[in-house]
Amino acid sequence: MGRNVRLTVEGQVLVGNASKILTQLEKAGADLAAAVHEPVGTIRVGAFLTVAESIVPGALAILSARKRLRVEVIEAKPSNALAALLSRDLDLLITEQFPGYPYPVPSEVTRLPIGHDPLYLARSGDDTSLDR
Repeated sequence: MGRNVRLTVEGQVLVGNASKILTQLEKAGADLAAAVHEPVGTIRVGAFLTVAESIVPGALAILSARKRLRVEVIEAKPSNALAALLSRDLDLLITEQFPGYPYPVPSEVTRLPIGHDPLYLARSGDDTSLDR
């Protein structure tokens, strides 16, 4: 301070706390920036058993880098999976649709195809009942 200016007792108290206040303010700003750019919270994903066993482990490995994100995987039963999504018991639903069997989806649900799985028929080598 200048030669003729002196801090009051109250001013001295504020100066003593200013460093702590600025440090806390910087930390709050960093926490807020991280929350804006990093997903935070819990995502509930419904998936049929075959999908849960094949796709979900890889996705969870990728998402494990998101330390503030928790993923719950719930086995989805075909009979109630869409209802669980619509009631917000699930945040995401990984489902399947077979050719010729449409899976009606309400307009408030966005559906994105993520792959195509071939179906195979297996038989023993000596079974000729399926030969043409």
